[in-house]
Amino acid sequence: GSTRRSLKPTFVSLVAGYSVESVKLLVYARSSDDISSALVEIERFIQNHITSKKVEHEKLFDVVLKHWDELKSLAKDGNLRITCVNETTVSIEGLLSKVLEAKDKLTEMVSRHTDEERRLHQLSYISQNVQWYYSDHSCRSREVVYSAQLNGTIEVACMNGEAMVEITESDGQQYNVDFAQMVARNKSTGQTRKLSRKLIGSATGLELPSNWTHQPVNQVVELVRLTPSSPEYSEVRSHFVAGGGRANQLYSVERIQNPQLYSMYLAFKKSMAMRGQVNEMRLFHGTDAANIHSINTNNFSRSFAGANGTSYGNGVYFARDASYSIKFTKPQHFGTRRKMYMAKVLVGEYTKGVSGMKAPPTKSDPNNPGLRYDSVVNDIRNPRMYIIFQDNQYYPEYLLTLQ
Repeated sequence: GSTRRSLKPTFVSLVAGYSVESVKLLVYARSSDDISSALVEIERFIQNHITSKKVEHEKLFDVVLKHWDELKSLAKDGNLRITCVNETTVSIEGLLSKVLEAKDKLTEMVSRHTDEERRLHQLSYISQNVQWYYSDHSCRSREVVYSAQLNGTIEVACMNGEAMVEITESDGQQYNVDFAQMVARNKSTGQTRKLSRKLIGSATGLELPSNWTHQPVNQVVELVRLTPSSPEYSEVRSHFVAGGGRANQLYSVERIQNPQLYSMYLAFKKSMAMRGQVNEMRLFHGTDAANIHSINTNNFSRSFAGANGTSYGNGVYFARDASYSIKFTKPQHFGTRRKMYMAKVLVGEYTKGVSGMKAPPTKSDPNNPGLRYDSVVNDIRNPRMYIIFQDNQYYPEYLLTLQ
């Protein structure tokens, strides 16, 4: 039979920069007191100017392999020692200013790598689930598909709520895609093409919640305001009050309908169900009102980790109690209302989190070495906070506007 080879590179320890050598320093002086003073000053200089810093990330070894030549140059130019300790940790040793500079550059490399992975994941989803078309001039009933690259460019702009995006066809012709009018306008001739957006592949059988209302296919996200007399509103209000909120604090409740985010959440839920318990919960998340549009369109982001503390890890924080999340709400402008979320969260199997954690720790399971917990909490016996590290492990179900 054929042998399957892992595409994941095997870890090897990598070292760039100066080698570790002992240096014998001879100090001559008129007296032993002068020698002692000199040694104290030398020790103080070393403590103040020579340091070691660590950079940690779950995909750090991939980043190191991709940028190894650049890191070697960085080590040589800064007289540093850069060591890839393991798959998730890099140590940087040397002069303090140079170490901090190298750490910033490596952190930037990690950020670019993460953004690129997210972009590729997004484009992969798009190519499998969404296709944009334009009508043929010679035959209006005939629809022509956009290339994978242009399809991705258009869909990402649409997902981000942009009013317009510019694209360049393979023949060099430039078009402005107008999402409000659903047309592509030739920048040179002014001629327009009618556009359409269709779900394809697995997305055509998407299991949307039965309480969702119909929305146009070109509308990425829709907010549906619930009437206070509806059972759905009452259910949200009851959960809010049970979590320590007051009923009179609620100004409005809006259901967030984002088919793409919901489909990715469902896919994650199914994958969790295959390997263990799902443990789906409704939890609260308080945020700055300035983040609302981004969250509704793109989901909660781990890049905001630290805005309200990282005591139990650098993930997205959700609270059992609405009264706790309210503390972190902030109006966008003076005189405007504060907002918070009630979200669906797949907490799965959890353990206690610690500060600086980039991912849940691995379980002590000899049958599944390397398998991690699904989330972490502040207290195993009585969890009030749940910290999530995976992008599709939560869905912003309701937007709550407060009095």
